[in-house]
Amino acid sequence: MHEKQQYVDEAALIRAAQASPIAFAPLYERYYPVVLAFAARRTRDRMQAEDVAAQTFLQALQALHRYEHRGTPFVAWLLRIATHVAVDQAQPRRVTPLPLSALQTSDEGHTKELPSKSWLDGWERSTWLQGHLHTLPTDHRHVLWLRYGEGRSVSDVAARIGRSETATRVLLHRIIKTLRTRMEAESIP
Repeated sequence: MHEKQQYVDEAALIRAAQASPIAFAPLYERYYPVVLAFAARRTRDRMQAEDVAAQTFLQALQALHRYEHRGTPFVAWLLRIATHVAVDQAQPRRVTPLPLSALQTSDEGHTKELPSKSWLDGWERSTWLQGHLHTLPTDHRHVLWLRYGEGRSVSDVAARIGRSETATRVLLHRIIKTLRTRMEAESIP
């Protein structure tokens, strides 16, 4: 009887939350510990588990109007969302594409500043460049990401990787030169 009572309570809580987002709080309070424990087992990292749990409840609240009871407990729906969130977070972040025109160097042999956001569309279509970025050492990809993906200054990148600005500029130039040489060898326009 207790299990049936819990289902009735759950159904009433869901209907109330579907009618008013403020009424989602009791569902959150009831299931947050379960979702957090599930996320902690999946991620093995407390902060990441908390992030997965928070994202799960945010997505659940946003999709609650579409939720329909189909014979499985509400917590199963939440755990399915948590699984997707955890998988999404575990996938390596895509390096934001950079147009080949941004790989031009100045007369001094150093990489020029990137144009504003106009380069995003061009790079996204460049599967060649994305493929070759994965062949670079991890630290080189990290330097490129800091400089071009996050748009950090050379001095900030240098501080983050523990090198001088000059050494960082030289490293960036060498990485780009490596990519350019590969591009030319494969006759990529």
